[in-house]
Amino acid sequence: MPSTTEKTRREQQRRLAISQAEMADALGVSMATAGRMIRNKIVRSIKVGQRRLIPMSEIERLLALAA
Repeated sequence: MPSTTEKTRREQQRRLAISQAEMADALGVSMATAGRMIRNKIVRSIKVGQRRLIPMSEIERLLALAA
């Protein structure tokens, strides 16, 4: 049986966008840092209703730049 972390990781891989909290968790940064990254346009985000979502492609781009 897969672990909870592994299951969450698989769910995130299928999703097209994640929340700010999920981005912070995935990158290992605080919510404040994730918010700064969005405000300073380091990571592109989209607003859907009241929610702000970060496309998975932005996370992948950010990680590719760091590599």
